[in-house]
Amino acid sequence: MKSFLKILLALLLSSLLIAENSCKSKHYFEVARSFYYWKTSYDFSDKDKAYADSLHIQKMYIKCFDIDWSENAAKAVPVGVLNTTSYMHLPFEKVIPCIYILNIVMEKSSEFELFELAQKIGEKLSQTFSDFANSYTYTKTTGWDDPVYAEGNKYTQHERDIILNRIDSTKDAMKKDWLWQANEIQFDCDWTEKSKENYFYFLKKIKELFPDKTISCTLRLWQYNNRKIAGTPPVDRCMLMCYSVGNPRRYDGKNSIANAEDMKAYLVKSKYSLPLDIALPVFSWGVLFRNGHFKGILHDADLATIQKDTANFEHLTGNFYRYLTDTVIENTYVRYGDEIKIERIDSTELSSITSLISSSIDLSGKTGIAFFSWDTTYIKQYGINNLKKYYNSFQ
Repeated sequence: MKSFLKILLALLLSSLLIAENSCKSKHYFEVARSFYYWKTSYDFSDKDKAYADSLHIQKMYIKCFDIDWSENAAKAVPVGVLNTTSYMHLPFEKVIPCIYILNIVMEKSSEFELFELAQKIGEKLSQTFSDFANSYTYTKTTGWDDPVYAEGNKYTQHERDIILNRIDSTKDAMKKDWLWQANEIQFDCDWTEKSKENYFYFLKKIKELFPDKTISCTLRLWQYNNRKIAGTPPVDRCMLMCYSVGNPRRYDGKNSIANAEDMKAYLVKSKYSLPLDIALPVFSWGVLFRNGHFKGILHDADLATIQKDTANFEHLTGNFYRYLTDTVIENTYVRYGDEIKIERIDSTELSSITSLISSSIDLSGKTGIAFFSWDTTYIKQYGINNLKKYYNSFQ
């Protein structure tokens, strides 16, 4: 009897260990703390760097340019090009250049035009990688040669040449190492069933141009959910954009950026066929209405500023405010009486969203958790500790 109980106990312990290890292997993944930098000018100050260091940011996704369709030229053209130079403050080991492509480009371009577009983007990206590598090296080595040129230094010319040559050699090695680590390019396009064939063809051509790099693309929630219509893009991995689930055109108090309740309908349980990274919203915007009709989105609208400006804004109800003057904002003409709805994900809602995603999506390997988008105002509003908490909730 005792031997039988020992065998039974051993089997029970063995089963528990197997189940535990299975559970760990299923859910284990390493979080790569990431952010999106989605501005047309690059200005990363000491304050930005301090925030990035506090958050232990490992990867920065930087939008380099957009591709739009020109009706006059009847072809795709670059717009909103980031001004990259060799002297940007770029402290990140990993920088992923991003290209945003409007869906109309995929709808109107022929295969040959898409082939040419891929070639032109490839040339621009090669230069961008070089600029980023130079910037990273510049950031890390600024001041290294100051002692050589300092007034009153006692170096001989021969000693100066040796020191400067060593510095140059180290810079070259750092640049090559950075380029070797810069192994990903990301494309952002809200493709549809109509445009997916062209977009997927374009992505294949990009992969042919950069066979040694990881090609990733963004994945909207509807594309993740409706895989039969959206298809699966021919890339190495996808960034699931966990926001923009609502309709900003609706004249109501509901948040169109993101809310956990609406997201539940998109998060199917079956595993996606490509590795996934996760993008979460830490931004706000204003939705402009005139007589209850949608007029546009004001990306730089700030709730705190509006609340203080009682001379130009009147609070109506909830997150709605009325303009008390005619003005022009972000190239949009605003009339007296127009209403703006300020939308922002608060900390409670963002916690609910992170919990929902971590429990609904099977993540594995080294997964990037990226917040959209980098701005010290947003980071200050959410708080460093809260952002760390969101990162940690995936581990």
